[in-house]
Amino acid sequence: LNAEDRLKYNEAKDKELDQWISHAIFEVVSRAGIPTSRIMPMRWVLVWETVSEGDESYVKAKARLVVKGFTDPDLTTLRAEAPTLSKASRHLLLQLGVSSKFTFEVGDGKTVFLQGDKAEKGRHVFLEPTSEIKKRFNMTDQQIFKLVGSAYGLRTAPRNWYQRVKRDLLGLGWKMHSLDNCDFLIY
Repeated sequence: LNAEDRLKYNEAKDKELDQWISHAIFEVVSRAGIPTSRIMPMRWVLVWETVSEGDESYVKAKARLVVKGFTDPDLTTLRAEAPTLSKASRHLLLQLGVSSKFTFEVGDGKTVFLQGDKAEKGRHVFLEPTSEIKKRFNMTDQQIFKLVGSAYGLRTAPRNWYQRVKRDLLGLGWKMHSLDNCDFLIY
């Protein structure tokens, strides 16, 4: 990478770390007494993302901080299933919407897996930050992250996100359809 590209990626990394901070995903803790089997490494996934605005398009640097979830000590015992909308429910929703002349909206959630339920807090899972993250937070080699929220790379991240959406929608008075757990209705 040239110096300009490196700067763009550093800005993207800072933006991603700010999301981790704003969603309270971790706590800095001492490594003392924590078995190494409970510490999962982290890594950066860096891509160039194409952005379209009207007739113009350009590429921008995007950075995602990911936990190496395949090293999770509880990998084989975790519940990770998260429902997805069935084809029949999708067709039903589209038909009802068209018949009722509803306007359809499409959205893209930003950092959704970071906003999942805080189910990881009681699991005692720890993360080994990269050297640049340690530098940013002025951490010593004897400090690591304790995971308290959901993060990209975890097997449970989709389930935690679904549980959060379900809880929020039910709390707002929506009803879950009895035939499809991803179909929520409000009357």
